[in-house]
Amino acid sequence: SQGRSAYPLKFEQLSTLNGLPSNEVQRIYQDKNGYIWIGTSSGLCQYDGYQIKTYKSNLYTLNLLSNNEIHCIAEDNNNHLWIGTYEGLNVMDKTTGRISRIDCEGLRNSLIERILITRKNRIFVATDRGLYQYHADKDTAFLYRRETTEGVMPQTAIKSLNEDSYGYVWIGTWSQGFFRYNPESDKFFSYP
Repeated sequence: SQGRSAYPLKFEQLSTLNGLPSNEVQRIYQDKNGYIWIGTSSGLCQYDGYQIKTYKSNLYTLNLLSNNEIHCIAEDNNNHLWIGTYEGLNVMDKTTGRISRIDCEGLRNSLIERILITRKNRIFVATDRGLYQYHADKDTAFLYRRETTEGVMPQTAIKSLNEDSYGYVWIGTWSQGFFRYNPESDKFFSYP
C-alpha cells in the first residue's frame, strides 16, 4: 500500500529520563567504533546502544570541558575525538578517556562551529573568528586571512567545512560567500 514500508520503523526516545543532561541536542556523531556521541547544550554523551555516559564540567569534574555547550564532534586517525564547544576546542583520547583543552591562541574561548579532519589527518577548525588549521605536534593554530592567502580568504565567521573526493576543503562563511582550499598547493579560491 502507498506510504507504508515493508519494514516498519521502530523509534525510541532518549531524553533526560534516560540520562541525557539536556533535551537540547545540537550534534550527533557516530565514531569508527560504532559509538554514538551526542552533543547537548549541557554536556557530551556517549551512547553504546544500552546506556548513556556523560562528560561535563561540574563540581566533581571542574574544567573537564572548556564549555558544556557542545557544537561539533569529529574523529581523527589517532583514536582522538575532537569536541568543539561554545568556548573552545577539546580533545579526548578515546583509549584512556582523558579530555584535554586546546589552549592555544585563537582557539581559546572561541565558538567552535565545525571541525574537519581530512583523510590526511589535517585538522581544520571553523570558528566565529575565522578558519584555523590546528597543528597538534606544535600545539599551534594558524589563522587563514587575506594577508596569508594572497588576498582571497577573509577573516570571518565560518559556518561549514567539507572535504570532497579530490581532497579539496570547501568553506561556507556567514556573510562572505563560499571558498575552496587546495591543501596540496596551499591556494584558496573564492566563489562570491
